[in-house]
Amino acid sequence: MSSARAKHYEIIGAPFELGSWKPGCAEAPRVLRERRLEKRLAFLGERLGFSVTDGGDVEAPPAGDPDARPKHMAETVSYCDALMARLGVCLGEGRVPIVVGGDHTVSIATASAAARSLREAHGEEARLGLLYVDAHPDIETPQVNPETDMHATSVAHLLGRGREELANLGGFAPKLRPVDVAFIGLRDVVTEEREAIRELGMLAFAFTDVERLGIVEVCRRALERVTAGTSGFVLSFDIDVIDPSEAPAVQYPEPGGLTFREAAVVMECAATSSDLVAIEMVEVNPGLETGHRTADIAVSLIWSAVGGTML
Repeated sequence: MSSARAKHYEIIGAPFELGSWKPGCAEAPRVLRERRLEKRLAFLGERLGFSVTDGGDVEAPPAGDPDARPKHMAETVSYCDALMARLGVCLGEGRVPIVVGGDHTVSIATASAAARSLREAHGEEARLGLLYVDAHPDIETPQVNPETDMHATSVAHLLGRGREELANLGGFAPKLRPVDVAFIGLRDVVTEEREAIRELGMLAFAFTDVERLGIVEVCRRALERVTAGTSGFVLSFDIDVIDPSEAPAVQYPEPGGLTFREAAVVMECAATSSDLVAIEMVEVNPGLETGHRTADIAVSLIWSAVGGTML
């Protein structure tokens, strides 16, 4: 992997929370900005030779019919289409987007925009890698369970396994091949997802694998997978991958998560690759804690993903 880094990053807020039943993560873009996200990245950029701008938010639509099934499908399609278009401009102008969610539904737009950008640059056979750092693999499908929250279906739709209107976002599907996906930190996996991971041959590291192999080896194998034969990869980080004892303000806290130190290693490893084309930080829910501990962790991890190190 090359150590070259991007010359320009753009922060894009994605305050979309209709993909989850629990409100609050739409506030994350505002709170992370208040916790000096842009200033911290800009200060680092002065030392490392990159620049950063804040491109503002892609505003979310109001909630529609709460009884529609799948839940909020129309709003999700509308929002992902708008976010994909905004990210397309960013990528087309040579910038690396830092997408601050919102819930993990926004990954459908981020990865779709990255896939289309790579196709435009390298041809229709260009492949996108996805490094998905999350307690959940998000491969559920509305076909199996219409009650499923949309943020639990992101990877399924990117693989072309979900509803056509989301899977075909941007006019093509699938956005990813299973062999180009790697999961880190899984610890809440439903039967449908477990079967999909096995049947499709996706590389997946549960929290027990991190304990057994060590985070450095897990990162090495995961990055090898998402960069082998691809033209670039997206780093998608769900804050709930971290143990809730350290990062409590998350949508779905699950015990046994990564430590902050392990999470920082993941981000530092990803930052060493010139193949990193987009970064996501999602599912911070600031209203679930007093103070800003989880938001500060999210800012620190983004800092690591753009090249920040202790020494």
